[in-house]
Amino acid sequence: MPAAPGDQQVPRPQEVFISYSRKDTDFVRRLDEALKSRGREAWVDWEDIRPTEEWMQAIYAAIDGADTFIFVLTPDSVTSAVCGREIEHAAAHNKRMVPIVARELNTGTAPEALAKLNYIFFRESDDFEKATDTLINALDTDLDWVRAHTRLLTRSIEWENKGKNKSFVLRGDDLRTAERWLAVASTNKEPKPTALQTEYIIASRKAATRRQQITLGAVTLGFVVAIVLAIVAFFARQEAVNQKGKAIAGRSRADDVIHFVQNDLPEKLRPIGRLDLMEGVAVKVDQYYSQMEKAEGESVDTLL
Repeated sequence: MPAAPGDQQVPRPQEVFISYSRKDTDFVRRLDEALKSRGREAWVDWEDIRPTEEWMQAIYAAIDGADTFIFVLTPDSVTSAVCGREIEHAAAHNKRMVPIVARELNTGTAPEALAKLNYIFFRESDDFEKATDTLINALDTDLDWVRAHTRLLTRSIEWENKGKNKSFVLRGDDLRTAERWLAVASTNKEPKPTALQTEYIIASRKAATRRQQITLGAVTLGFVVAIVLAIVAFFARQEAVNQKGKAIAGRSRADDVIHFVQNDLPEKLRPIGRLDLMEGVAVKVDQYYSQMEKAEGESVDTLL
């Protein structure tokens, strides 16, 4: 996402993930060097081994963290099971995908996720440098938008992997920026937000609203308790001044206050939530009043 005003950090290099068949390793090494010379970093799996499920999870994480998914189209890659899993994962997470043709093939055999995309041709008969320039232009298109998509994707996945723990939701400027990003997404920007990204942003806003309600509830409760105790103290002082026989009437008024705290006040505070904060308030008021009565019985002068 865009850096906050005043952030002097150097922007990270654009990152891409290259999906390819091992039979095209020589071409991919040349492509990797061309990207590096232009300030781009590529995640490439150079290991020629059968990937385990654990290794596939590492590959998926690399796809999620890349700004662009480059698929090297050749007769071998379109029939590769691993390449198929990689492109399925990229498509499921709405990653920006750029297909490049390294060898002649029947384009009708290309994965469905690439069918409507523009191909960049890197065949032996094509100008490699010119094709690389075209690729760089494609990578740089809407880069801020794509980077925001990448960041929100990785954070939403982390949130989901942590059981949607509230500790991992967006806050402050991050949340406001994400909400603006989601609003712009309705204008048909690509890549589109995933369902998980949308859920993550909405959950973050709900958590922020909940924190505000709790804060407001705590402040309101403290204010109410202070007022109630002041009223009780006033009644107790009045009783000390009056005859003890009138203390019964004062006690009745205090009972009215307790009834208000137990019944009327919760209804008034219900809209802000956290009614559990009201637990015990009436008991404290009653205890406070009883202490005042006891003190009155011992010495009226002490209260005065």
